[in-house]
Amino acid sequence: LNRTTGTLRAKEANGPGGGHGSSTYDTINRKMRLSAFTFAVFITSALSTPTKNKKNSATTSPGREWGAVETSSQVGWNIGGEPREGDGGMKHLRIPIQRKLKHAGNRKPLIHLANSNDTTNDTVVRMFDWQTISYKGIISIGTPPKPFRVVFDTGSSDLWVFSSSSEASRKDYIRTYDSSQSKTYQSAGGRFSIQYGIGRCTGDDLVDVVSIGGLVVSNQTLGEVTDFSDNFDDKDNPTDGIMGLAYRSEAQIPDYNLIINLKRGGVIDEAIVSFVLGGDPYTNGMDQSMMIIGPPDMKYAHNNKIEYLGVVAGIAGRGMWTVKLDAIQIDGHSMGLCTPWCLALPDTGTSLIVIPRTLWTFFSRRLISKRSDCIDHNGRIVCRRGAEGLPIVSFALGKAIFHLKPEQYMLAGQLLGFMPSPPGVNFFLLGDTFLKNVYTVFNMDNHTVGFAHTDSTGVWHPAYDFWILFRKALFFMALSLVVIGVCTLAYRPCMRLLQYRRSSSQNPPRRQGGYEQVRMQAPPIRGPRISRLVNPRDADL
Repeated sequence: LNRTTGTLRAKEANGPGGGHGSSTYDTINRKMRLSAFTFAVFITSALSTPTKNKKNSATTSPGREWGAVETSSQVGWNIGGEPREGDGGMKHLRIPIQRKLKHAGNRKPLIHLANSNDTTNDTVVRMFDWQTISYKGIISIGTPPKPFRVVFDTGSSDLWVFSSSSEASRKDYIRTYDSSQSKTYQSAGGRFSIQYGIGRCTGDDLVDVVSIGGLVVSNQTLGEVTDFSDNFDDKDNPTDGIMGLAYRSEAQIPDYNLIINLKRGGVIDEAIVSFVLGGDPYTNGMDQSMMIIGPPDMKYAHNNKIEYLGVVAGIAGRGMWTVKLDAIQIDGHSMGLCTPWCLALPDTGTSLIVIPRTLWTFFSRRLISKRSDCIDHNGRIVCRRGAEGLPIVSFALGKAIFHLKPEQYMLAGQLLGFMPSPPGVNFFLLGDTFLKNVYTVFNMDNHTVGFAHTDSTGVWHPAYDFWILFRKALFFMALSLVVIGVCTLAYRPCMRLLQYRRSSSQNPPRRQGGYEQVRMQAPPIRGPRISRLVNPRDADL
């Protein structure tokens, strides 16, 4: 505006006739200023429109598929924020930009997720996925803090990272912990050894500062692994450690998990975490998967309903998140595997859905009974023609049934997301293949696990509730008919028995000959008392 005004003033000063054109240029000048002011007001009002999200995060425009939109917020404008160094005191505006991906097409996502920045009063930790079978998040350890990519594992209780003195330090794709580089490091003076379902690791205990999502625990006991099995070394899917989220009773490292220590330290009010897992089996990276620390965000629960199940302790493990699994169905038909119920562990650290080995043969045959191209090769089912023709697998948890369509349990490489359990494991493991299609809440205060439908698993269970009530009504009706039938058949014999007892009480039995049996009291003997009996016969008389 200053440059425009200066140009107009120059033209006015040098106009025809010196000062004779001043009124014309004044009119032009006023119009330009009015237009510029109107334009500035319009831009300001448009950009400062209040939104639900204080961070001005990107949202998807109506009518556009979520999976086909990529958001970017790396534009250097940020209105309403504090001036930054080098900005000359000017405030910036951060404008979210959306663009349509050419390769997305009309393919719908496996799970519909809202923007993670929309959560309120919660701490959101973004997660990276690898082909939807492995999810990791960032924690920081030490002073100065060093970031580590760890698996948030609800199937274990220990927190550990690789040590700089281990073989992992030779891998350029693994971050290792060096105690000499942390000012807050303390030795705990102990060693640990952890045996997982697949793999093992050993190392030393230590105490240091650990932070996650800006929440800090100043004296968290964790481990630095010095020796580990080869399955932890995966260049395609690297990890720096594991952060267990189960109970302390299962821990090999003597401390509570990080979330419970956050509450014990007064950093958070409730020891609750929930998971929103998503992604595409054929892509890797950060695609709206997250762990929420704090109360559950109901916008991820379809119809705002969450089915909570109490933790069943003392069966699969003293401190595991085991719950009751009521039934498994294939195309709506119960397989009869859980009578009256099975035990299941929702495990974010397990990639697939693990079936007990004793039930695997029956389950796998029913699963691929309609497909001749599917092969069960040592517990790995591969279907060459993809997901077409495979059945819907359903899991009944409490009052909810969660349906998994074939494309939801089909992984990359035409592999199905099921496998048999290791020897000795007699319960189900609901791994990422299941959890990426539901919203899961782990409440460490109330010892409950919540499951909620998302858009990918269909509508919440009003139909299932109706069928439960209908089946219960049929059961009680059948039971009533049985009772009525038994009473009808037994009515006449019962009435005859009652009549017989009544007649017996009113008519006493008689002797043969028709005489009644009457008891009479003998009259008292009168006369002198006989003091001595001479003959025994006289006594009889």
